[in-house]
Amino acid sequence: MVYFVRARDGKKYGPVTLDTLNRWAAEGRIGPSTTIEGEDHDQVLAFALPGLKLRDCDRPVTSRAELDWSVAGSSAQVALGLGYEPLIKPAAAETHLIKNVIHLVIGCLPITLLALVFSWRTDQQNRAGQFDQAAISSDRAKFWGDVSLLTMLGLFLVWLGVPMIQALRDWH
Repeated sequence: MVYFVRARDGKKYGPVTLDTLNRWAAEGRIGPSTTIEGEDHDQVLAFALPGLKLRDCDRPVTSRAELDWSVAGSSAQVALGLGYEPLIKPAAAETHLIKNVIHLVIGCLPITLLALVFSWRTDQQNRAGQFDQAAISSDRAKFWGDVSLLTMLGLFLVWLGVPMIQALRDWH
């Protein structure tokens, strides 16, 4: 049987055999969400085509949810319309960068530098597509930012409270 590949730009490539499709899948040119058309003009997503071995998959994708989280092809392949993109992209983790910079400006605490390092790491991991690690770094950036804020508030209360306590003692 021969197949045709429908690229994202609407172009049709083929006819090709299953062996060619497997080679293209190994090269990353097609992925789980690529539309494959048979001789009979029936269209199916690549993950549902029997015998097609997709790149980076130990087993076939069996559900729409798994398909939604599939890995995108290289940017050059996507630009040519041959690659594939996930239907739902994972959300990038929040960096907490602005909050932590404000904490640094206001408080100048060394703890805030630790929060900024985790904010920077979160940003770098988001850019690299390492969303799980970015979420962990984001949690740490938030934690150390919050510790910094609470420390600043504690120091401010001590700074403000000590003279007030002394003034109350002197008043009686």
